[in-house]
This record gives sequence, structure tokens and C-alpha cells, in this order.
Amino acid sequence: MSPKLVLYNQNAQPVEARSMMGKPLIVAFINTACTGMCQLTTNKLHRVADELGADQQQKVQFVLVTYNPVFDGPKRLTRYAQDMHLDTARWTLLTGTPVNIDWMLGRFGLPTVGSVEDPAQLMDDLDYVFLVTPDGKILKKYKGGDFITTDVAQDARHVLNKGAS
Repeated sequence: MSPKLVLYNQNAQPVEARSMMGKPLIVAFINTACTGMCQLTTNKLHRVADELGADQQQKVQFVLVTYNPVFDGPKRLTRYAQDMHLDTARWTLLTGTPVNIDWMLGRFGLPTVGSVEDPAQLMDDLDYVFLVTPDGKILKKYKGGDFITTDVAQDARHVLNKGAS
């Protein structure tokens, strides 16, 4: 049985998973203390947003979930959003209890934080980006540092166009 999934955004407001349904999501897992892959992935997602253009950006929600909730509370997520120049109207950064974050990791088919002994391996194991349909299905999984931004933007456009037809 899954825990009651309550996560908190960068403003310390509770967010329920079902409240994010209805528009495509681009989801990645980060750690604000990670200065390598996490920032690279966030920067590349920023480029995806730029490639979508202003109109389509409004129809896609970018979601960054910390995999280090003990360290990454709402204040750290807010600082990360500021440092990475993320528009929090279109980007949601989430934290929660370790149990709920582990549940989220499992939902995306990723290892839980406690299941990996080597922190360096953990960052590589969690370095993925997901395209989620408006009804909550994982449509695509991309390797975080290696994905092509135009591919993700094109796939997001496809989901948007499919919903419009």
C-alpha cells in the first residue's frame, strides 16, 4: 500500500499528485547540492522549455523532485529555482518525507535512495527525465545528461497535439 502522497512545493504548499493531472508533465529528480548532473539536466530542461516557445510552455508543467528531502526543503528548492532562473509559474519543485519521495522514485521505476550504497552511483541511477501524459501515464524516459532537447520538445508537442485533436 502506498503512503498518502503529499509533497510540498518550493513555497511549502502541499501538492497532491492528482492536482498535476490534466497537462503533460516533464519530470526529473534532482538534489540541490548536486552541482554536476542535476544542474546539467535542469539546464537542458530549460532549453526544452525555450524550444517549446511561450505558447506551448504554458501547456506543459516542468516538475523537479528532490531525491534528498532531508536536505532539500522548500527554502533550498526556492534558492535552486532562483539560481537556475526557473519560472516557478511553469516549474514546480517538490520535496516531501523520505517515504513519499521513495514512493515517487518507485512510481517512476527508479531505485529508492536507501537501496543504493554508493552516492555517486545513486546520482547516475536517478538521472532520468520523464514525459508524462495528462492522464498520468509515463510516455517516455530519457537519460538525463544525454537527452536531446529537441527530441523532448518534439515529444511534448506530440502529446499536446494529440490532446487537441
